[in-house]
Amino acid sequence: MNTISNCLLLLEVNYGIEITILLMLGISLILAIIILTIIKNTKGK
Repeated sequence: MNTISNCLLLLEVNYGIEITILLMLGISLILAIIILTIIKNTKGK
Protein backbone atom coordinates (compact mmCIF):
# COMPACT_ATOMS: atom_id res chain seq x y z
CA MET A 1 0.00 0.00 0.00
CA ASN A 2 2.76 2.40 0.99
CA THR A 3 4.91 1.69 -2.06
CA ILE A 4 1.91 2.11 -4.37
CA SER A 5 1.07 5.51 -2.89
CA ASN A 6 4.74 6.52 -3.17
CA CYS A 7 4.76 5.56 -6.86
CA LEU A 8 1.52 7.48 -7.41
CA LEU A 9 3.03 10.48 -5.63
CA LEU A 10 6.08 10.35 -7.93
CA LEU A 11 3.81 10.12 -10.98
CA GLU A 12 1.76 13.04 -9.69
CA VAL A 13 4.88 15.16 -9.17
CA ASN A 14 6.34 14.29 -12.57
CA TYR A 15 3.23 14.35 -14.75
CA GLY A 16 0.64 16.11 -12.59
CA ILE A 17 1.73 19.60 -13.64
CA GLU A 18 1.67 18.71 -17.34
CA ILE A 19 -1.73 17.02 -17.00
CA THR A 20 -3.16 20.08 -15.21
CA ILE A 21 -1.82 22.42 -17.91
CA LEU A 22 -3.29 20.20 -20.63
CA LEU A 23 -6.64 20.09 -18.81
CA MET A 24 -6.68 23.88 -18.40
CA LEU A 25 -5.84 24.35 -22.10
CA GLY A 26 -8.58 21.94 -23.14
CA ILE A 27 -11.19 23.55 -20.88
CA SER A 28 -10.29 27.07 -22.06
CA LEU A 29 -10.46 25.91 -25.70
CA ILE A 30 -13.92 24.40 -25.17
CA LEU A 31 -15.08 27.57 -23.36
CA ALA A 32 -13.74 29.76 -26.17
CA ILE A 33 -15.59 27.68 -28.79
CA ILE A 34 -18.83 27.85 -26.78
CA ILE A 35 -18.53 31.63 -26.32
CA LEU A 36 -17.75 32.13 -30.03
CA THR A 37 -20.78 30.09 -31.09
CA ILE A 38 -23.02 32.03 -28.69
CA ILE A 39 -21.72 35.35 -30.09
CA LYS A 40 -22.29 34.13 -33.67
CA ASN A 41 -25.82 32.98 -32.81
CA THR A 42 -26.76 36.30 -31.18
CA LYS A 43 -25.30 38.33 -34.05
CA GLY A 44 -27.07 36.10 -36.59
CA LYS A 45 -30.45 37.03 -35.12
